[in-house]
Amino acid sequence: MNSMIRICALLLALLCLCTALFSCKEADGGTDTEAESLGGMPEYDTNALGNYVKPFTYTGLTVYADVGETRQEALWADIIADVEIISYPSEQVEYYVSQERAKYRYYAKRDGIEYEELIAALGVTEEAMYESARELVKDDLALQFIIVDANITLSDAEVSEHTDKYAERLAEIYGYDAEYIKTNMTEQIYDAMISDKTMEFLLGNNTVYTSMSK
Repeated sequence: MNSMIRICALLLALLCLCTALFSCKEADGGTDTEAESLGGMPEYDTNALGNYVKPFTYTGLTVYADVGETRQEALWADIIADVEIISYPSEQVEYYVSQERAKYRYYAKRDGIEYEELIAALGVTEEAMYESARELVKDDLALQFIIVDANITLSDAEVSEHTDKYAERLAEIYGYDAEYIKTNMTEQIYDAMISDKTMEFLLGNNTVYTSMSK
């Protein structure tokens, strides 16, 4: 998520969780059309989650956050550490890898150097990109499992009430106008909302101590 936040954050946000540079603006005010051509995130088949992730415990945990670590970060790290992936859905893995490539191509184009020269200088390999992509997919699968297993949903009233706030938040991440976000990025708004609601559920059903509360 920036994952969940992308939480996860979404939270995503962040998750990535996030890969906001996927839609970075060019210096002349345009957009990176190569990144835009990648399309949206492929949807996960929630009916097939059992093919990808084994059931895991996500409530009733006691977690101790390190100094400087938020309750959300500490809790999610503890949960994800026990998540066992059966197999990674290739479509989502390839999507995240293509995002990484687009990010580095954007940097290369911006700085006037070759893509291969840039990633070599940074020590970035294809395998490293795939490893990073698999970690993001693991976060996604864990989040989807919790949402489905705990039956976390959003009502129409909740979506309507919070759309403006989330559009403003995503506008800061993606660099688009909030009205554009509300019109063209409703899925991203929903994903951010459900990720945040899931984290609220997790924080309410686990005990997390910070350095201030020890």
